[in-house]
Amino acid sequence: MTGKIVSVANSKGGVGKSTKAANLAIDAANKGLNVLLVDSEKSGTMLDYGNRDIENLTVINGYEKAFPKMLDVYRNSYDLIMVDTAGVNA
Repeated sequence: MTGKIVSVANSKGGVGKSTKAANLAIDAANKGLNVLLVDSEKSGTMLDYGNRDIENLTVINGYEKAFPKMLDVYRNSYDLIMVDTAGVNA
């Protein structure tokens, strides 16, 4: 299995990137895909979704510098990797 990587990005903060990423990830998980939701923002707001019991959804912090090196490992474990990126002003 090689998962698809989707990044929700915009240079401006506060435009709904996190909301869009979460909704897309939850929808895909509800449809049976094994989804990894990656929070790349320093604030870690998406990590709250990890506290919910949503089948097929895993939420991790991608803010660490090591995350890009782990993408190949994650791609082999998930159908979809949804990356929520930080805005430039974030």
